[in-house]
Amino acid sequence: MRRIAPSKGTLRVTDDEVRHSIETGQLKLQRERGTDLTIFSPRASGMGHHFGGELISRYWTEHNNDLIYRVCQLFRDNFAGVCMLPRSPGVSPAGSDADRHKLFEGNARTVFPRLDQQLRERGT
Repeated sequence: MRRIAPSKGTLRVTDDEVRHSIETGQLKLQRERGTDLTIFSPRASGMGHHFGGELISRYWTEHNNDLIYRVCQLFRDNFAGVCMLPRSPGVSPAGSDADRHKLFEGNARTVFPRLDQQLRERGT
């Protein structure tokens, strides 16, 4: 039996849909609570590390991180993004080093400028 590799697919959410969701949800709560910045990250319960294999986990992680990035670009003054790294049962997390460094390139590095340095110093 031939196995077919999963495909990443396309996340079809417009900026207007993202904007509406954030403005009527998290941003509304921010204003009601009197806060001005939210550390925006995936919810652990939604990370889905236990679904599918390594490739599915990678694709899901990329979609999540892309969406977090979009929110942080649309609402630069209100959200600081935190990425998720792909994890799969039975797969060593060592392979995530490349993902971690990729996520800290460019604009993402400005969110937590010392985080990459701290992770290197700890050897993680």
